[in-house]
Amino acid sequence: MRRKFLSTLLALCMLTAFVSVTARAETGTKYGDYLYYEVNDDGTGITITDCDTAATDIIIPDRIEGLPVTAIGYGAFQRCYDLTNINIPYGVTYIDQYAFMYCNSLEKIDMPDSITYIGYGAFSSCKNLRSITIPNSVTYIASGAFGNCTQLKTIFIPDGVEFIGKHAFFDTACPI
Repeated sequence: MRRKFLSTLLALCMLTAFVSVTARAETGTKYGDYLYYEVNDDGTGITITDCDTAATDIIIPDRIEGLPVTAIGYGAFQRCYDLTNINIPYGVTYIDQYAFMYCNSLEKIDMPDSITYIGYGAFSSCKNLRSITIPNSVTYIASGAFGNCTQLKTIFIPDGVEFIGKHAFFDTACPI
C-alpha cells in the first residue's frame, strides 16, 4: 500500500513539474487580442506583463485604463516565437529582464526616446534581429541584453549610455 502511494505521489510530482515547464500562464488582465497588463503598485502607470504567443505584429498602446504604459515586465514577450515587429510607446521607461527573450522572429523594434533602462537578457536570443538603435534616453544596458542575437550586425549606442553590462552584446555579428 505504501509503495503504491509513493508511486502515485511521484507520478503526480513529475506531471506537475512537466506541466509547469511546458505551460505558459498569462498574468494580468487581458487587453485586446494579445496583451496582458497590471496596474503598477503606486497606481500611476501600467506594466505589460504577458502576451499571447500567437502575436506577430504588436503596437503597444500608450494608455490602458486611462493610465500611461510605463514598463515592459519580466519575460512579458518571452518565447513569442512568431513576433516579428513590436512598437513600444513613448512613456515606457523600463524594459525588464528577459522581456523579449527567444522572440526568434523579431526583426524590428521601435523603442521610444523615453526608455532609460534595458534589463538583463531583455532581447537575448532574438535570432532574426539585424539592427538596433538604442534611444538617446537610455542610460543603462544590462548584461546580456542583446546576447546571442546572432544576426545583429548594426547597433547604434548613444553617448548618454552610462553603463553597459558584461556580455551585453555577446555572440552577435557586430564587431563591438
